Amino acid sequence: MKNYQQFITEKLHTKKDADNALDIIHKNISKKATLIGGFGKGKKTSDHDIDILIPDVNFNKSFKEKMTKLLNAKSVEDTDWGGLYFNDTDYGDVDIFYTTKDFDY
Repeated sequence: MKNYQQFITEKLHTKKDADNALDIIHKNISKKATLIGGFGKGKKTSDHDIDILIPDVNFNKSFKEKMTKLLNAKSVEDTDWGGLYFNDTDYGDVDIFYTTKDFDY
């Protein structure tokens, strides 16, 4: 059986990517934004995404559009937990949360 792992081309997210995404959110959206998940716990890389908590904004259409442009996302999806998932941004994939109530980190 062939090894198809060589065809997977997901981007490795770095702490620098996470810090840069957080910095642009601090400057343009909210100073209360924080890294959560693996990067929030001190990881240096992630092959999945960058998790960011923004507790003080309204996740409405205007916010979604502003974040899409700010992160230069190719697409955005509403998540089943009420957040937003930005695909293929300048920083990698970015998962935005408004609460950590049901977050499993």
